[in-house]
Amino acid sequence: MAKARVAADDAPAADAPRARASASCGCGLASAIVVGVLGVAIGLFGREVLRPASPWQPADVAAAASAAASARDGQVGALGHLLDFFPEGVVRDALAEYAQNLPSLPSREPAPAGGLGLPGLRAAAHGVSAKHPILMVPGFVTSGLELWKGHECAGAQFRRRLWGTLDMLSLLTTAKDCWLRHMDLDGVTGADPPGVRVRAAQSFDAADYFAGSFWVWAPVLESLAHIGYTSSELHFAAYDWRLPFAVLETRDRLFSQIRAWVESAVRSRREKVVVVAHSMGCNVWTYFLKWISHPHPDGGGARASWIEEHIETIALIGAPQLGASCALCGISAGDSASFTLVPGVLGMTLNAVVSPATRRRVMRAFGAAQSLVPMGGNAVWGDARGAPDDDDAAASGGAVDGEGGAALGLSLGAWLGQRDAADADAAFRPYATVEDAVAAMRHDALRSQDERWADRGKPFAVWETQREWNNPLVTPLPHAPSLKIACLYGVGIPTERAYIVSEALARAQPAEDGLRAGDAVPWLIDRAASNGTALVRGVRSSDGDGTVNLVSLGYTCYSAWRKRRDLNPAGAHIVQREYADEKQGIASLRGGPGTAQHVDILGNHALLDDLLMIAAGRTLELDDQIVSAIPRIADAIDPRLAAADASSL
Repeated sequence: MAKARVAADDAPAADAPRARASASCGCGLASAIVVGVLGVAIGLFGREVLRPASPWQPADVAAAASAAASARDGQVGALGHLLDFFPEGVVRDALAEYAQNLPSLPSREPAPAGGLGLPGLRAAAHGVSAKHPILMVPGFVTSGLELWKGHECAGAQFRRRLWGTLDMLSLLTTAKDCWLRHMDLDGVTGADPPGVRVRAAQSFDAADYFAGSFWVWAPVLESLAHIGYTSSELHFAAYDWRLPFAVLETRDRLFSQIRAWVESAVRSRREKVVVVAHSMGCNVWTYFLKWISHPHPDGGGARASWIEEHIETIALIGAPQLGASCALCGISAGDSASFTLVPGVLGMTLNAVVSPATRRRVMRAFGAAQSLVPMGGNAVWGDARGAPDDDDAAASGGAVDGEGGAALGLSLGAWLGQRDAADADAAFRPYATVEDAVAAMRHDALRSQDERWADRGKPFAVWETQREWNNPLVTPLPHAPSLKIACLYGVGIPTERAYIVSEALARAQPAEDGLRAGDAVPWLIDRAASNGTALVRGVRSSDGDGTVNLVSLGYTCYSAWRKRRDLNPAGAHIVQREYADEKQGIASLRGGPGTAQHVDILGNHALLDDLLMIAAGRTLELDDQIVSAIPRIADAIDPRLAAADASSL
């Protein structure tokens, strides 16, 4: 198979401003945030608001933010707050760099003549029509959270979105401590802290758009509408993406509600349901597959045939089936190349105003995030002697033609490496594997930053059950002979896989009020460490969708569920479709209809074409489409897993 590659030197020219902002010293983050704010503003208010007749001046920023605020009922006051953080010269330089590309920006993606450019319209013209009821399950951080009860500092925020609108940026930048108190979770119960109730926003509004006009599920909904769907046949299972999965049921009855809707839909429509899950939503659904037939009180108590009787097809989009390296980095140290999956300007803002120690504490309290911790141990992720994806280490963003980890003399299996000395040219040495990091998390779950965990043990037990039920290498699919599973994901994008870290950087972090000794970060990414394209600012990349590594996206579907009857006991049909990244540059701020990026792939036209076929009951007409190195990687993993200790998975 041809391997999907995007070498650093071949990156689209449109990415150059972002690359220059990231690589520059001192003010790189400031420039990146300014550019990010402008990107959000253009998405929210159209290019005309930000297209000046004369060269940009700093005063134009405030004017644009003010105009936007008036146009959108004051929801973007955060833009002004963010830009106030940076020196005037930084703002001017970033604006000049960004504005030079504005003339090529369309107001929206144009459709070809005839109006059939959109996937839904094209599918309808070819006779594809609505058939199965659709259940949609969103991913991590991409759906809204509302405040129902809070402390005095949030008195004016009742039912306002603490997450998912530009209001949160304003609160984050003007009342950070208040925002954190309400977004945090109790370290013992895994649920709301005393005096706080935060709940998931509901229905399609929860995740069709994020922070204004940053679309998430909107292209999927529009495409389904074009082939005949309405809200009567669709259900959006919004949930509080912070909670441990068990608490989603005990506090919010999420899985009971999903069960009730599915059973009602099958009775009324006389068709089985198609499940469309994205990102961590795939893990939530995997947990449900085990929960539904597990005995009460911890499970749904349904008969073993429930999935066979109610579910037609499961479409897994960008599924982190074996976890994600960036999630483990964020939970372990409050650090990662893009701070643990948070998109765009919000992620950059969090990096600027929330310390690594605080991020680490909050992320460790988010029980759901631990479903993203890599699974499979060293058999899947490798060790200092080698990793299954070493030869593919540079498929996007590293050296090419198999140099990968060898370019540093360090396998990707050495998940963490260190420089032998402070000298920037010093050699690198292994520091820790994925198994080492997961073992440290287990240890911390017992003694942890909140020592009450050790007395009660509840979070540790919840974490262990969640991890087992989510692990496709341990927990088999249900016995459902007619079930079909479609694994749909992007490839060809640099995806953080391993790191060069420094304990000294962690020790140099300033002390913070309110943080216990156990909250201190053990290490931070050594962003001064670079070695050509194989190592960029302390991060080593492999192929993936920009968030989830290829080994996690593809191995289970390519090998585990096809070759092992113990993991797929009824022989459920598996189809695997990869989408090579085909960004269109600055002319499309979200990458265009060919993007394979983790979130933006929900607008990928080829993926939408496939989803509509699945919704119409035509999954069996889809063939495998493999464009990455997953066949070779799977061949390397298979014997390693066969020889591995089951407890390490």
